[in-house]
Amino acid sequence: MAAGSVTGPVPRRGSLDDLRAKSTPAEDRERLTTHSRTVHGAVAQIEDRIQNAGILAIEPAFWSRVRREALLHDAGRIAEGFQRQVEPGGTPWGERHEVLSLAYVDLLAGAGAWSDEDRVMVATLVATHHRPLHAASTGSGGKPALALQYNQKTAWEEAFGTTAGATPDQAVVQVPRFLHRELLGWLSGFLTVDPPKTALGAPSLAQRSRDLLEVLLDIWRHPAKPHQGLLAVLAQGALTLADHSGSAHESLQTHMPLLPGYLARLQYEPYPHQKRAAGTGGHLVLAAPTGSGKTEAGLAWAAGQLRTMPGLPRVVWTLPYRASLNAIRRRLADDLVPAPGEKKADIGLLHGTVAQTLLTEALDDDCAAGNLKLSRRPPRPARPERRPVRCACSPSGCGWPRPTSS
Repeated sequence: MAAGSVTGPVPRRGSLDDLRAKSTPAEDRERLTTHSRTVHGAVAQIEDRIQNAGILAIEPAFWSRVRREALLHDAGRIAEGFQRQVEPGGTPWGERHEVLSLAYVDLLAGAGAWSDEDRVMVATLVATHHRPLHAASTGSGGKPALALQYNQKTAWEEAFGTTAGATPDQAVVQVPRFLHRELLGWLSGFLTVDPPKTALGAPSLAQRSRDLLEVLLDIWRHPAKPHQGLLAVLAQGALTLADHSGSAHESLQTHMPLLPGYLARLQYEPYPHQKRAAGTGGHLVLAAPTGSGKTEAGLAWAAGQLRTMPGLPRVVWTLPYRASLNAIRRRLADDLVPAPGEKKADIGLLHGTVAQTLLTEALDDDCAAGNLKLSRRPPRPARPERRPVRCACSPSGCGWPRPTSS
């Protein structure tokens, strides 16, 4: 069996775009490569913003790993089962596309001569971008761990190779050989490596997925070293942001409305504690009476820190109450410097209830790549101010909204 291939007839070859145009559903398969390319590009924007801040200064491979992961994280969505489930009225596939994506990580790692550490970290990010590896993991929104679904009882070839039907004619080849070769060629070209050569008797996609997942389950079964665990969390955060930004077809904001010399823009002589805050480097704790200008002091301090930080840092302003958040957003929008061509500064706002809902629901991966849409439920009678967010597929594409107070 050819490396990474599956059994089944070999249709006439053509370009990947031509093949998709003749496939069902063609739009979903084309959206896969477009989405992967878009997320890969979004990582570059995040890298420009963060650069090598903090622990990243001693981890030169961090961003190259995130870029590889962004390109490969949804490769498994090429499977016929996944494509059928995202059709209107489609039947759920029952398998995890990110597990099949591990086969492409394994193939490209060999072709690119990646180090063992690079291979494991990229594979970890690919495998866990929707669900945890082990049941003890947290922050997964209650989704079952991969270890519970894939184990010694798993029929791997039936899951990711040829799925048996009632009759031979009804058997489904999850990744036809010709389509696999076209996708592998596209990925290889993007990573500037020669496509992996096929060899008779080499592992199939299902076998590669199984073997690499078993490696990950063993590695992460034990407590992670703090350094390694932190890098994995940061990389997963970068991927999530790139995935959301790419799905929404929105670039990250680059304008910083808080400019250096903030105190000089005030219409009155700054108070002594405001001047001291502006001249303080590092952490600051300020205690002052109500109405004494703590907000201006905090902004003056933040403006001073921005000059010493790499990349394009942002300022996060937190308050305990929704009304306070709404008020400070209006105040900052009026007082800070807008981007060229804008009338007011663009200040993002995220309430705690919305943030919690986004974390638990907006990563619903039953949607096709690039086809994520957020919709809002009607207000609850008892708490009309609360408007949770849920994920739903929509043929019209993605509509990831800018967080607002509404």
